[in-house]
Amino acid sequence: MENKKSKSNSETIGNKIQKARNKLGFTQEKLAVKAEIPYATLTKI
Repeated sequence: MENKKSKSNSETIGNKIQKARNKLGFTQEKLAVKAEIPYATLTKI
């Protein structure tokens, strides 16, 4: 049951990040550079 809850929270966070990223006109790659994190890490959120 905890896995489902964790996954749900992760999807919610990912959706929020995507909405904010789109509003700013950032690609995932550009956001990763701005956040100074690897692109692969960002795509796992």
